[in-house]
Amino acid sequence: MEHSSPLPPQSQRLAVRRAMLAFSMRRQRAGAGSDLGALMSSPRRVRAWWRRALAPLTRRGIKVAVAGGIAANAYMPPRFTEDLDLALMLADLDASNALLAGAGWTFLRDLELYEGLRGTAWADADRHELDLIGIPGEWGRQAIEEAQSNTLDGMPTMTLPFMALTKLVAARVQDTADVSRMLGAASDEALGRVRVVIGRYRRADRDELEQMITLGRLEFATPQTRGSTTCRVCGRRLQSAASIRAGAGPRCAAKERSRP
Repeated sequence: MEHSSPLPPQSQRLAVRRAMLAFSMRRQRAGAGSDLGALMSSPRRVRAWWRRALAPLTRRGIKVAVAGGIAANAYMPPRFTEDLDLALMLADLDASNALLAGAGWTFLRDLELYEGLRGTAWADADRHELDLIGIPGEWGRQAIEEAQSNTLDGMPTMTLPFMALTKLVAARVQDTADVSRMLGAASDEALGRVRVVIGRYRRADRDELEQMITLGRLEFATPQTRGSTTCRVCGRRLQSAASIRAGAGPRCAAKERSRP
């Protein structure tokens, strides 16, 4: 969720991301200090108001996709988040704003976003906060359409490839950490779909995407004797941490949260 402080130039965030990834690639070692396998299987918190927030839009035929931290938690060890981000096609944003206002939600502000995305922030009478994020063009259409058949906890949820894409666009430090953790837990098949989407819509980020995958795999690995590592999620023995950073050897086969 973007807050009301002024939005920095996207180039500034991208420069910070490049520097952070370069540092992490030099220093990261296998293991995260937490049992990520256990965290991956822990229950996901679902709030009843999340589904109620969708109702004014879906009743009128507007297609939405749960995005942001709540969707990210479907693909990685969950981090605490309460606010709801709903993505939709940009053409549906104005109508959705009117429907939320008619359902009693209070408009808070317009969101400052990058690359043609537009959004609005809302709150209900119980101070639950909701962001609507309108995504333009073909990638917005594809992201929302694919979410309709990716229902999690009763809600259409953005698929892993488009979660990675939206977080690459937002480029905050937390977004980079989320992408790394989501992809570190993903199967080879799921990673293949992510690479296709990023190659189509954000080719300039492909090298950094691979670095995030490598760092995620390192975080999900646990150090073993003789330089080998074992995945915390699926238990498979991987190659040494050094060769993981070099991109060699098998990937984790875990599939718990690596759906498309």
